[in-house]
Amino acid sequence: AGHGICLGATSATAANTLNDYEEGTFSVGFAGATVSAANGAGSYTKIGRLVHWSYYSGAANISSASGAASVTGLPFTVRNSAASQSPNNIAHNTFFGGSATVGMQAYPGPNTTTIIFNTVGTAGASTMVNGNTKYIMISGTYFTDL
Repeated sequence: AGHGICLGATSATAANTLNDYEEGTFSVGFAGATVSAANGAGSYTKIGRLVHWSYYSGAANISSASGAASVTGLPFTVRNSAASQSPNNIAHNTFFGGSATVGMQAYPGPNTTTIIFNTVGTAGASTMVNGNTKYIMISGTYFTDL
């Protein structure tokens, strides 16, 4: 009780003990534009320090688009290391005007609760495009220090 499950070891060591499992939802926010989305919640599963999350906006209206686009509100802070910048999966994406390159890559920002969008082939930030009935489906995995 309160110790976790020891995996793959003949003795209980901290490195082989799973002591945290959690499933839940989180409130999604956006930076770089005003976004009114049909769905404001993402879901996550946390196993130890590994967090997998997903979000689908449903129909969204975007206004006042300017600056670097990001999704905010991840359920746990991303570990502060370059190794935590793993690519995310993006589909059904019209937040960036349907471009084949703009906003089609994303990664978690180290030591933040933010997903940063960039343009394929560059390190440059992406900007959302104003309009109605826009969609995005995105998921990813990252490590946290918790």
